[in-house]
Amino acid sequence: MFRRLALVVVLVVSLPAVATAGVGAPASPQSVDARTDAVVQTAADPLESTASAAPGTDSVSESTASAATETIRRTVELSLTPEEPGSVRAVVQYEVPSPVTRLEVSLGEESTVVDADGFERQGDGTYAWTESTSTPTLTLRVDANQTSGGRRVDLDAARGVTPTADARSAGGASTADAGSVGAAATADGYVFVDAGAWALVQVPRVGTRWGWTGAADVDLEKDAVVDGAGATGGEMAYLGPVERYTAEGRDERFELVVPERAELNATPRAVLGSLVAASEDLRVDARSEEVFVIAAPEDVDWGIAGLQFGEDDAWVLAGSPVDSPDSVWIHEYIHTRQAFDTTESGRWVTEATADYYAALLAYEQGNASYAAFRRQLERGQRDRYDDDVLAFPQTWSGGANYLKGALAVGAVDLAMRESTNSTASFQTAYRTLNAHNGTVSNDVVLDAVGDGAGANVRAYASALTQSDRTAETWGEATHERYFGVQPPVFDLSVPVGGVSTTGPYGERRLGRTRPTVVAGETLSVTVAVTNVGWQAGTYATAMTVNGQQVATREGELATGASTTVTFEQAFDEPGTYRVRAGGRTLAVEVVEPPSPTVEDVSVPTTVAAGEAVTLSYAVRNDAPVPGRVVVPVALDGEVLANETVLVPAESSVQRTYTVSFADPGEHVVSVRDTTVTVQVTGATTTSATSQDGETSEESLPVPGFGATVALAALAVVGIGRART
Repeated sequence: MFRRLALVVVLVVSLPAVATAGVGAPASPQSVDARTDAVVQTAADPLESTASAAPGTDSVSESTASAATETIRRTVELSLTPEEPGSVRAVVQYEVPSPVTRLEVSLGEESTVVDADGFERQGDGTYAWTESTSTPTLTLRVDANQTSGGRRVDLDAARGVTPTADARSAGGASTADAGSVGAAATADGYVFVDAGAWALVQVPRVGTRWGWTGAADVDLEKDAVVDGAGATGGEMAYLGPVERYTAEGRDERFELVVPERAELNATPRAVLGSLVAASEDLRVDARSEEVFVIAAPEDVDWGIAGLQFGEDDAWVLAGSPVDSPDSVWIHEYIHTRQAFDTTESGRWVTEATADYYAALLAYEQGNASYAAFRRQLERGQRDRYDDDVLAFPQTWSGGANYLKGALAVGAVDLAMRESTNSTASFQTAYRTLNAHNGTVSNDVVLDAVGDGAGANVRAYASALTQSDRTAETWGEATHERYFGVQPPVFDLSVPVGGVSTTGPYGERRLGRTRPTVVAGETLSVTVAVTNVGWQAGTYATAMTVNGQQVATREGELATGASTTVTFEQAFDEPGTYRVRAGGRTLAVEVVEPPSPTVEDVSVPTTVAAGEAVTLSYAVRNDAPVPGRVVVPVALDGEVLANETVLVPAESSVQRTYTVSFADPGEHVVSVRDTTVTVQVTGATTTSATSQDGETSEESLPVPGFGATVALAALAVVGIGRART
């Protein structure tokens, strides 16, 4: 028989190895990390990426345990070149710390290298550091002139280009009024220019790739400066004499640069006051620490009235008024508060929100009457937009995203306030868009509206954006009723680790985008709620599954207060489910329980009676979810144990037993579907003393496995990459 006296289970989890050297040990000179700060070549975003690209690793870095983070410092210094009209000079200098072993530089097409010190041109057009100096430099000639169509031209070049979708006319009105977006241009001209005595230019694109050894990490610190009079925010620069003014907004600082040649329509105090008030009133997250705004001189032929560039730099024509519902100052500031990129269907919301909040905030600041605010929105009702569908840019007649879009945002804002007794507004949806993980489509916009105000308002927003329906404006009394009190604004988010599952396979954390669960498990989603608004209020948040509300949570929060709520949903049937909670949409894949396979059964085929031997087998699970299987262990056809083995996702579990056979002869051991024939040789004997004092030996009459079953070990080994 098979007697199992004891079972001890040991769990061993295999984790990714982290290569480290001993304290004080030098890093291997062959071990190099690499990182790229890539140049972005698209016309839509002509600056380099503000964040380094995901590190690409040539090999594992073996840093010392005590190694510090080093920093490469890069400075771009800009200066005027009166002797070369239409261009400016840029000197790009690096300070390279000793751990860096490789440094390569790529440039945007606007730049031409005129001198290199410590760099050598490569066949692919990049420049490689020669290591001859720790402060290598590249001197560039940078084409300064760019038109509103994105082309670089000489000062005397002919006009006739089409403005970009972000262009606004020099007269302060939307280019849509001139019919220039997507049609023949009438608001052509410059977006950046070298005017000879002064220049308003983009900081040239510079991409950097580097490798190192002997340091825990190497970062890139970027700076931009002006040689002589001028100012820069790091993404655009004005070269020439200026006055600089600053003001503190809500968790951000504004700098207004007024060139000597510019004539402001309003005072610097009025401009900054409007921006500070907008900063206070717009609570949609995504703030910049510094917002840099240039008042552009108007003695060149500008094609637009303002341009927001990069994350937090902008210029606005100096003659643009503050006391207008078409405030270019606020419009460009709103763009600095948009942390999302859009798909084609969601593209309308970028300019629509900027135009709408420019008008609304100007009215709320007392810089426009209600009649002027309403007239601004009514521009979206013009006959020319009757057939335009916001979610389909190919249907737009010039400027529908600005004007018809602004009216749609305003109408949805009102509907959200009406349906929630002014406890939610379009700012609620705006915050959700800023927090969205991925590009914003029109469906994402609708989901954000539905999260804040429910299914009926979502359906209304759908009609305004996915058909040619045009919204209506509203009267001043209605506005005062629903806009007169600033609502609480609730920030909803699903934190890292906030998605998990429980059930027969234990509890585990899941990714926040495409979690996979097993039928029979319960999905749990934790939502963090913070009141970032002006007053205490009641929050209400829901979980929906395939668009159907399955649970709600609500509660009171004082301004500035936070809490968390948890939703749970059991899934019994396999399939794909669209689960939405806390402003996040999860594509939940529910799968059948996997069937792990038993493999690698190992039993010695020849053993001596009484000899301790090892019996082992593995259970492999290739599925992205945990699985379990019952493994029968039998001797000569008799099932001696049914082991239930739980196997984590993409892992292998091993069972190991120490056993002995007491009965010589041929025995058949089976583990699930695998059988092994074991030949047991010899016999185990014991000594016995007879009554007359004589000693004799006799065989043990115990067949099969003996009593020596001392240890069973369970090992779990990861066999695949992590999934989220």
